[in-house]
Amino acid sequence: MAHSESLPYRGRDVGSKPKPEKSNSYWLMLLPNELTHEILGYCSPDDFESVLLTCKDMFAAGSAMVPKHNRMQKQFRHFSYNRPRKNSFLDEATGMRHYCDVPAAFVEDTFAVDSPLQLLRQIAGDPRTTIYIRSINFEYTSRPRANTLPYTWASESTAASDDKLLSLIRNSPYLVDAGVDVDLWINAMGSKEFREFEKELLAVTLLLTLLPNVREITPAAHWDTLWEHGPTVHDAVWAVLDVIVQKANELNAQESGASLAKLEVVKRPLITAYDHRVAFQGLTPFLAINNVREFQTANAIAKYDNFTKKSFRPRYDTYSRNLETMIMAGCVVGRAELSIILSRTPNVTTLRFSHETKWHNVGHNFNYASFLATTQKFLGKTLKLLTLSLVECYGGRGPAVVSLHGFKALETLEIDVGAFIGPAVDESSVHWSDEEDPDGPLSETGLVNILPPTLRTLRLYVGDTVIGEEAERDRIWSLFRGFREAREEKLPLLRNISLSFPARYHRPTRLLTTLHNVSVVVLEGDGPDNLGVGCEGCVSNGKFL
Repeated sequence: MAHSESLPYRGRDVGSKPKPEKSNSYWLMLLPNELTHEILGYCSPDDFESVLLTCKDMFAAGSAMVPKHNRMQKQFRHFSYNRPRKNSFLDEATGMRHYCDVPAAFVEDTFAVDSPLQLLRQIAGDPRTTIYIRSINFEYTSRPRANTLPYTWASESTAASDDKLLSLIRNSPYLVDAGVDVDLWINAMGSKEFREFEKELLAVTLLLTLLPNVREITPAAHWDTLWEHGPTVHDAVWAVLDVIVQKANELNAQESGASLAKLEVVKRPLITAYDHRVAFQGLTPFLAINNVREFQTANAIAKYDNFTKKSFRPRYDTYSRNLETMIMAGCVVGRAELSIILSRTPNVTTLRFSHETKWHNVGHNFNYASFLATTQKFLGKTLKLLTLSLVECYGGRGPAVVSLHGFKALETLEIDVGAFIGPAVDESSVHWSDEEDPDGPLSETGLVNILPPTLRTLRLYVGDTVIGEEAERDRIWSLFRGFREAREEKLPLLRNISLSFPARYHRPTRLLTTLHNVSVVVLEGDGPDNLGVGCEGCVSNGKFL
C-alpha cells in the first residue's frame, strides 16, 4: 500500500473537466493575416462560408473577401451566356414602343459573357472562377463570332488576358494526357480554315476540363456538329473527352478536383422538330461519367441512315452506374442501338421516350413491340416509370404489344393506345421488318392480360388514327374486354387509370358504361396539342414524354 502511494498520480481529479481541443479556426487565427487570407482563398465557396461562421474573429479576418465572394456566387453559380436585357420607351409622337439593349455595364452585378472564349479568358485571369460554377448552360451564344481569335493570336498577342489564356491552354493536364498537338489546337481557334461553330466546340471542350464543382450541364447547341467536319480536330476533341471521362471516374476524383466528377444532371431543352437532329454519339461522354443520375435530351439520332449519317458506335463500355432517369424526346433509336444503350444503363428506374420521324425520313417507321421487348430485357427488373409515345411517325408501327410481364417493378405506364393496335404477330417473327407493316388480323389480347401485376397507374392516350376511327374505337373497347371482372385478380395494385382522346371521337359510351374508376379526358380539337392527363408536366407537342 505504501508502495502504491509513492507512485506519481497520472489521472485527473474527480469532477475535473477535460480541456477542449483547439479547433482549426483557432490555429488559423494564430497565423499572420496575409497567410490566413491566402488559405481562405483556396477554400471552396461552401467551405469559405463555413469557416467564416466559426467565430467572430475568423469572420473579421475574412470580411474583406466577402463582397467578392458574394459577387462571384451571383455571377457564376448558375452560369449561362449573357442575354441582352431590353429597355423600352414610348414614342409619344407615333404611339409606338421601341426597344433597345441595356448595356451590361448598367446592369447590377452583370458579367457580360456571350461566348465560351470570353469565359475562358475570365478563368485565365481569375482561376477561382471555376469553383463557383455549379450549373452551366452552353445552349445560347448571342454572338457567334465572339469565339473567333485573331489569326495571329498565338504568336503576336500582347494583351495580358490572351497571354494568360495561352498559358492556361498550354499547361492543361487534360490536353497533355490526351496527347494532342497543343499548338495545332491553339492555331485552330484562330484559323480561317475552321468554321465558327467548330471554334466554339474547341473552346467548350477546354471549358469542360475546368469544371470541378459542376452538378448540371446543358451541352452546346452545335455540340454534335464537330463529329461531321475536320478529322484532325475530331480526333483531338475525342481524345480530350476520353481523358475527362477517365479522370472523372477515378477513385477520389471529387476530392482531387477532377473536372465533371460531381456532374449529376445532363439536360437539353425538350423542344422537338422535324429538322432538328443531334447525334446521340456526341452526348455519350456525359453519360459515361459515373456520378450522372439524370440524362435528358431531344432530337437525338442513334441510327445509321444514308442521308444524315449520324451513326452510333459505342465508345465507352459502361455508362453511369448511378443513372436513374432517361428522358429522350422526339428521338430516333434503332433496335440494335437501343440494346447497346440500355445494356449500359441497368439501374434506370424512369424512362420517358417519344419517337419522331426526322429529316430526311430518318425513323420513318417505329416498332412499339420491338422497343418494349428490348426495354423489358435490359430494364425489366428496375424500371418503375415508363412513358412511350409518338410525336410523329410517317410509316408503320409494327405488330401489337401483347405482353409487358417482363417488367417486374413497373408502377406507372403512360403510353399511346396505338402500341396495342396491330396484327397479332410475335415481335421476333422473321416475317416482319422495319420497312413494312406485318399482315394479319388485329390482336385481340386485352389489357388485363398485357399489363404487369405491379402496375399502380395507367395513362392511355388515343393518338393519330392508324386503322380508321371505327375500327380503332372497336379495338380500344376490346382492350378493356373482361377488364372489370379480372382486374382485382390480375392487376391488384392498379388504382389510377385515365384515357385521353381527341374531340373528333364520339363520346365513348361503351367504355363509360363498362368501366369503373376510369378517368376519361376529352382533348380540344382534333389533335393532342392540349393534352392534360397529369403526366407530371412532361408533355411535348401534346405527347407523353
